[in-house]
Amino acid sequence: MKQEHLNSIRAFNRFYTKLLGVLNKYYLESEFGLPEVRIIQDVYLHPDRSSKDISSELNMDKGLLSRLLKQLEQKGYICRKGTERDSRMGLINLTQKGCEIYHRLNAAANQSVEEIFAHLNDNQLQKIINSMDFIYNTMNEKETNLAVKKVAPIVIRPIEEEDNTSIACVLRASVEEHDAPKVGTFYDDPHTDMMFQTFNIKNAEYWVVECDGVILGGAGFYPTKGLPQEYAELSKFHFKPELRGKGIGKRLLQLIEQRAIKAGYTHMYIVSYHEFGNAVAMYEKCGYKHISSALDKSGLYQDAPFHMVKELQRKV
Repeated sequence: MKQEHLNSIRAFNRFYTKLLGVLNKYYLESEFGLPEVRIIQDVYLHPDRSSKDISSELNMDKGLLSRLLKQLEQKGYICRKGTERDSRMGLINLTQKGCEIYHRLNAAANQSVEEIFAHLNDNQLQKIINSMDFIYNTMNEKETNLAVKKVAPIVIRPIEEEDNTSIACVLRASVEEHDAPKVGTFYDDPHTDMMFQTFNIKNAEYWVVECDGVILGGAGFYPTKGLPQEYAELSKFHFKPELRGKGIGKRLLQLIEQRAIKAGYTHMYIVSYHEFGNAVAMYEKCGYKHISSALDKSGLYQDAPFHMVKELQRKV
């Protein structure tokens, strides 16, 4: 790499870390530094987390992580429980106190970002977000071998009636894989076996992801009962394991959002569970904000911990 490129990258790193305030001892005017904040977020989004998983996800030194976990446990923010295989191996979860801290930190992080970028107009902000997306996607492709060509040809298309059985299997398999709730969710909903018919109504769409004739996932939007006018619910957004981590999820989400805008919606609503923490993290990155309670009256997902909303914006 040329020295001028090295200088430019390092200069930007210095600028952005200063802008975010991550070099201070305490982050977001809390009692925690950035490493503790990231640990709390990771454990909240991924219950029953092992220290090995946290270390891998955050690329954090195991010694440092061990010390920080001990401190968080002593302060009552996390707790550990033994696994079935080894009672000595503690799976890490947030306590009630820890969950309250997470929500406080999450709100402070949102406020911090809004303050940093408040002086920009919509066009400037979109350009910055596009640049961030380019950096993330480019670097992430190298880090985790996300080249889409490895699963090509990928086809994203509207659902057809003959897809009903395949997509129902994908959806229920995802719930089983993540050990997510089955009762009171789409898992035990008979409409899951009739996806084409369910979404074949006005102002609803469902799209499937297909590779070499095999259905690997899908997502849609639906005018769920009880939602405010011009709100749609992001519905049944699930993939098979072999499709995850290849950038297809974000690509499909963007498509669904633009199709919803075309159908006349201004906001997208999401309901999710702790077991789908990776998806929740993606929603947050894509601009979805947490709200305190459910908006819909569908009768499903009444115990879901995550309810999120995003104001949709048409691509320029």
